[in-house]
Amino acid sequence: MHALYHAAPGGDGQRIPFFDDKVPRDVVVNGDEIFVLDSGSDRCILSNLGDPDPSGYTATIYRSTDLVNWEAVVSASVTDTPNALEVLGGRYYVGTYNGDIYRTPPTPTPVPVGGVVVPVSQVELLRPWLGLVALTALAALTVALVRRHRE
Repeated sequence: MHALYHAAPGGDGQRIPFFDDKVPRDVVVNGDEIFVLDSGSDRCILSNLGDPDPSGYTATIYRSTDLVNWEAVVSASVTDTPNALEVLGGRYYVGTYNGDIYRTPPTPTPVPVGGVVVPVSQVELLRPWLGLVALTALAALTVALVRRHRE
């Protein structure tokens, strides 16, 4: 069974449950982001022991900033068991046991747009539309009363 742990002060570390069903191969810390290379299954381990069909391996890179929330950044097919990860200049490099190196396209850097984040109430969003409906109903009622009064 493979597991990934993070160090806890004064302890042996805590298991990260996200990786319980994965096979983490390498970890890279880049600034405040943590990247983990996952080989997808224990089948990759068997290939190094003489598995007759070593094709079709998947390397998936996960990213987190808090060790709790993880997102898959990129996933690619490789020729052998993925075992090494490097993050350089917005690109991900994955090395395999047979010496192949795979490079992904650069990840676009999100551009901050500025502004202020504030909580929004649904009632506040609907208030102008409710006012427009009420104004339309009042106008229709006025037209109906004027026509009725003329007759």
